[in-house]
Amino acid sequence: MLIAPAAQNWLGSAASPAVHSLYRNSVNLVDAKGELLSIVLPDSGPGPFALVVRPEVAGFQAAGGFEAWLQPDSRVEAGGQELEIGPLQVAYGTAARWNPRPSWDRVGPQTLRNRIAELKTLLIDRAPEGSFAPLVDPAALESHSGLGAAALAAAVGPAHDLMLSLRQRAAEAVGHAAERLAGLGGGVTPSGDDYLVGVMQAIWALTDPAAAQELTHAIVSRAVSRTNLISGAWLTAAGRGEAGSEWHVLAVALASGGPLEEAAEWLIRRGHTSGADGLAGFMAAAEVLLEA
Repeated sequence: MLIAPAAQNWLGSAASPAVHSLYRNSVNLVDAKGELLSIVLPDSGPGPFALVVRPEVAGFQAAGGFEAWLQPDSRVEAGGQELEIGPLQVAYGTAARWNPRPSWDRVGPQTLRNRIAELKTLLIDRAPEGSFAPLVDPAALESHSGLGAAALAAAVGPAHDLMLSLRQRAAEAVGHAAERLAGLGGGVTPSGDDYLVGVMQAIWALTDPAAAQELTHAIVSRAVSRTNLISGAWLTAAGRGEAGSEWHVLAVALASGGPLEEAAEWLIRRGHTSGADGLAGFMAAAEVLLEA
């Protein structure tokens, strides 16, 4: 088992925990403060507010996943190094602590500068229809008319303003632009939110800690109230410099100097368009920050 620090804190202090949402490979729990804990199967990978469990540890087999074993009103009890959700019992006391911050310090500006064109090509070539990938390629943007075109069109102006503000390190203006992007698009994590997650990863990768904290706080403080609880949790985590495992793999691939294709594809395949949207935000912000 793996556990993120935020998940460990949640389990140690959760009041009135309840099931928030159920999926095959994950169950999200919410406490009285509106904070989330995700219990996920290994296929989902570790996340910044997740506890990763094997099916046999949780007391059920993989067939059907969490949806087959739990109900929205399943009782939740946390305490004493054990979590109970309906019929499931998870002893998490021996879970290994997982660091949710990608190792951007091992990458560095010059590495990103050298490989940014390669990453952009991979994104444009392999992003699914309906993603915000065209935001990093004017030619693709001009010809885009498929699924998600309305959300993409609505994102063009705010994304442009966000990049201008980011170039100037103008935190207040960055926050205003982020507010206009938050919640754009459909899905559990809307495309605009995923784009902002990628922007914040670039900020943590390419600015000093004080500047990164100021800029990401401006984004999170304006964006979280404009979206749903799950997406808001991902935005909040990104504001702390944290991310899902796909971002960690990308950082390691960049730092190693090896091929990027597999790492980029794994990120791009995250969700329906979430990974591609996030990588689009990362690429756009990285280009701006590398110019400064």
